[in-house]
Amino acid sequence: MTNIELRQIFYDENTYRTIKSPVIPLDNTNGPRDWFEFWPILKFLFNHELKSSYHYGFFSPKFQEKTGYTMNEVMDIVKKNNDYDLIIFSHSWELLSYYKNPWEYGETVHPGIIYENQKLINHAGISIDLNKIVNCCKN
Repeated sequence: MTNIELRQIFYDENTYRTIKSPVIPLDNTNGPRDWFEFWPILKFLFNHELKSSYHYGFFSPKFQEKTGYTMNEVMDIVKKNNDYDLIIFSHSWELLSYYKNPWEYGETVHPGIIYENQKLINHAGISIDLNKIVNCCKN
């Protein structure tokens, strides 16, 4: 069985209080506002040695409100699909259907996200060009 670590980003005391076990708090109280939730994720990735037998998840404080999924449901989904390297949850599948992949959509609401994610992927030694990936409901 795969180990799962889910982290929920918090910005202040109110968003911190919403985090319940088994979710781990991820602090963004002092993060640069223009980096949104990317900042605490980036800090985590740079400061922790990731284990290959783990699935890591990073979630907005509004994740459940936007998707309707509880963290326990997320854990169940990951457990059932643990052969996959990446599992993406979205609150707006209909919006994703307009774009060739989630990163292209992300670029419309967070300009520069493709560039920053591509740097991260390149640094990790993964041969993927985010501008060329085409996703559909089967992948």
